[in-house]
Amino acid sequence: MNEKKHNKKFHKKGFGYQGAIGISNFEVRFSSCSIGVWCECVCLNCLEKMKNCDERMLKKLKKNSSYTIKELD
Repeated sequence: MNEKKHNKKFHKKGFGYQGAIGISNFEVRFSSCSIGVWCECVCLNCLEKMKNCDERMLKKLKKNSSYTIKELD
C-alpha cells in the first residue's frame, strides 16, 4: 500500500496531511543489519494510535501503518 492509498483508506479527513503547509504524515526510515539495508515508509498518525489500543487492534495497525520501500539486498 502506498501513501496515497493509505491516507484515502485510513485518514479521510485531510488525507493525513497536517499543519499550515501540508506536511506529510509519513516518515521514511532506513535500517541495516549484517545482511543488508532496507527502507520503510511509516505513518506517524497510526504509530500514535498504537500507544492506546488493545492487542487485537495493535496487530491490525502495525500491518497497515507502514510499507517497505526497499527490501534487503
